[in-house]
Amino acid sequence: MSGQVQSIGEAWLQERAHLLPLPAQDFACCTTQQVTLTPYSQVIFETNRYSVPASQGRATLTLRAFPFQIEILNQTEVIARHPRCYGRGQDIFDPLHYLPLLAQRPGAFEYAKPLRQWRATWSPVYEQALGQLKDL
Repeated sequence: MSGQVQSIGEAWLQERAHLLPLPAQDFACCTTQQVTLTPYSQVIFETNRYSVPASQGRATLTLRAFPFQIEILNQTEVIARHPRCYGRGQDIFDPLHYLPLLAQRPGAFEYAKPLRQWRATWSPVYEQALGQLKDL
């Protein structure tokens, strides 16, 4: 720097001895809050609803909101990840979270909202496979 006797590298070496060590864990740059599971196996963050695996849900979970991602934890285990939605009143589903429930009630396939959303975007091959399964 202009007017300084030391170079930046020399000043860094001198200052480095006075710095604290880095923490053992990385800093999670997110908002963390406790959330309650709804009867539909979802948690609500801001105004949106995010699905949770039906088999792993508990009454109280932890939600971490990153700028582009939502993580839902059961204690320290991440049980669901979703892209973060900045819309209002949206349902963000992972249809695989609801498959264990469909094994118990296969007739609900046609009416389950997560599966209807998934079905609207899936490949025609899946529709053919579903038709063959219904014919059995």
